[in-house]
Amino acid sequence: MTAATLPASAATASVAARVARALRDSEFSQVEAARHIGLDKTKLSKSLSGARRFRIEELSAIAELTGVSLDWLSRGVTTSAAGVEPTVASTPGADAPAAQRASAPAASETRAPSPATASGPVDSAAESSRPGGAKAQRMRARIAEAAWQLFSEWGYHRVRMIDIARQAGISAAGLHYYHTSKREVFDAALQHSAQRLASERAALLQARAPAACAPAEHRALLQSLIEMKIPRGFAARITDADAATPLAGDWSIWLQNYAEIAVGAGSRNQAAGLAADWDAILTACLAAGQRDGAFDLTSPAEAAGQLTIFLDGLVLRTLAGAVDHPHTLIDRYLTDTILTPGLLESDAHTAPAPSARAARTKGEPAS
Repeated sequence: MTAATLPASAATASVAARVARALRDSEFSQVEAARHIGLDKTKLSKSLSGARRFRIEELSAIAELTGVSLDWLSRGVTTSAAGVEPTVASTPGADAPAAQRASAPAASETRAPSPATASGPVDSAAESSRPGGAKAQRMRARIAEAAWQLFSEWGYHRVRMIDIARQAGISAAGLHYYHTSKREVFDAALQHSAQRLASERAALLQARAPAACAPAEHRALLQSLIEMKIPRGFAARITDADAATPLAGDWSIWLQNYAEIAVGAGSRNQAAGLAADWDAILTACLAAGQRDGAFDLTSPAEAAGQLTIFLDGLVLRTLAGAVDHPHTLIDRYLTDTILTPGLLESDAHTAPAPSARAARTKGEPAS
């Protein structure tokens, strides 16, 4: 399109109102929008107030930024059955992961009915549920699950509040009833992730609690905990050119939080809580294995900390493409630093004598 102003017949005030609505619904402030589209913020302010006409290329940039159509933004023309242009695309945008675009429901499946006509659990205000009531708690969990999925697959900065609302099957007003900002929703998604991980680990510990004097079972439990943290096939997915989102899931959302912490915007408390839960479970696993002779350690707590540092660093190295087979390195690390040397599968129910490595680490001469 050429750099030209809109025709005089265009209702400047209506255009400004539609732009304001698009910015509001997509969670962009005037300053943020001006920066994204390369427009002086004073000019944007004048255009929104009606004192200046938007140029067509400016409207095009705003349409792309907010996810509305240029026809609707410039002329109020819409092709939707309801006659109302949605403020963002009902499915993920063109820059969203391909798998998410392919699996996204149609607009008619995701657009929530208005509070006046809704018959299902849409807006909690319309449902007259208390913020701390059971119904509200279920809705918060539903929102957190939806947000966790979007943040982990798209990234924090590509997700908008309206995207989360649609993913959760509620209206934007319903979402704002529970969470006033995207940062607040992100924190809820982190908490959802932490609780889910804790539940999965607890279930694993209960299901695979090693029998007394069964070193092989302790080793199997440790391997299972590690594979919950770094699944096998992890590196292959990272390097898979066809993978829509190489690192979706818990690793994705927590790495995003760590990056935000680095610039003073993330949740340090959430990260500390997650680390403490993992450390407690891993330390307990190593301590139990040490008692039964499966692990050759002087301090289970120190060993847990060192193993965690190794695993976290290994993930970053794998993401950078420097490691192709992380589990080969994990197996080597366990053999060199944790597993009791010389313990064979056939000796699974026999606790061995203290090893040479244990003697060396305790300051005693090796025999």
